[in-house]
Amino acid sequence: MNEQNSTEQEKHSRNLDGKTGIATLINDERGDIKCFNKGCSALFGYSRKEMKAQSVKSLVHPDVIERVMKFHERCILNMDISPKYEFRGINKEGHTVYLEAITSRRGKRACSYLWDITEHKRIEKELAESEKKYRSLVENLNVGVYRVTPGTEGSFIDINRAFASILGYESKEEVMRLKVSDIYYNPADRKKFNDKILAEGLVRDEELHLKKKDGTSITVSDTGVAVYSNG
Repeated sequence: MNEQNSTEQEKHSRNLDGKTGIATLINDERGDIKCFNKGCSALFGYSRKEMKAQSVKSLVHPDVIERVMKFHERCILNMDISPKYEFRGINKEGHTVYLEAITSRRGKRACSYLWDITEHKRIEKELAESEKKYRSLVENLNVGVYRVTPGTEGSFIDINRAFASILGYESKEEVMRLKVSDIYYNPADRKKFNDKILAEGLVRDEELHLKKKDGTSITVSDTGVAVYSNG
């Protein structure tokens, strides 16, 4: 990079510092960085001087370089693409960082605003692993477990194999196709139980008369809790 280009990059980079606190980076079609702000250098752990020696390719994880470069090329060519995407980056220490980007065309260059979503991805992964362990535990219980939507009829959200077996069904899918009221020997009892759990929030050892697949009655003890979503 010659002295004039370096001076121009410094001028543009400092202008970006004054305009936004969001990590911002502008590159050309080859991936050469033309300007960046403090937020961008901090995001990747570089000093301003060190950042000048980087390129898009050095900041992106090797596994996704081709995808990211192709995206930037399409952006510069003003092709129809979604401006928002996620990718894995590499910081100064060589660690993977998960980033969300909004990229738009700026002349013959691509301007990207970047956010570190590494923590979000970590939590997302932990929740997925927790959900997997929960499902494994529930599936192996000898006690029937089920989740349903509220209402006079109700729909099944999830059940375990033991629940299907108690009702005489060979598969979970058979039960999932039913309305909750279908498994009550007297469908009107479904409304009574639904109203009670919504009013009290929790019921313990409630005696219910349910109907098996072959139409025979079965008496069960049900303990349930009403769960409300934030939405």
